[in-house]
Amino acid sequence: MAHQRFERVMRMTRKQFKRRTGVYPETFTAMEAALQAWELDKNRSGRPPARTLSEQLLLTLEFWREYRTLSHLAVVGWNYARHH
Repeated sequence: MAHQRFERVMRMTRKQFKRRTGVYPETFTAMEAALQAWELDKNRSGRPPARTLSEQLLLTLEFWREYRTLSHLAVVGWNYARHH
């Protein structure tokens, strides 16, 4: 199921992909290449991951895209004023 979701997101238009992840597909590809290079140098230990590096990257970007900052929660959600 996760693989199907990944494939569906990867088939989105450039604009849809940017809206979903916060980055353009070309940026995603560059980030993916950097992660794969890092993975080759990494010492392997423990259990293998349940998701591919690409799926992990997509999940992280989607999380960051949806994550509300604490300052946003304080001002908007909890009505705290910002003091200097």
